[in-house]
Amino acid sequence: MKKKLFVLILGSALTSSAFAAGYGFLKGSPMSRYTKADMNLFTTTLFKALDESPDGAVSNWGDASKGAGGSIEIVAREINKKGCRTTLITNKYKTQKMEGEYLFCKQQGKWVGSPAE
Repeated sequence: MKKKLFVLILGSALTSSAFAAGYGFLKGSPMSRYTKADMNLFTTTLFKALDESPDGAVSNWGDASKGAGGSIEIVAREINKKGCRTTLITNKYKTQKMEGEYLFCKQQGKWVGSPAE
């Protein structure tokens, strides 16, 4: 049930209207403080890593001058789930840090994520 409730929709800035649309779980998280430019950099790095990086690779992204950034580690390709990859995503904003493992699967040409089991 948790997996179905948590579908990442990436590429839009997290504004107050986004929280009203169901992003309340991100309130107070580093990602909730990202600008549109931060989100674009994050999603570009994420999708490039999912498409191109080998298992074990770490892709860093961020703007040190603003304190926004993080890393995306490709943990593994899921052998029994074709088109899926497990990632460890770390997002930071100044002194805040949030980390989690996520499973991304390509569905109809788009990456869709959920918390990894």
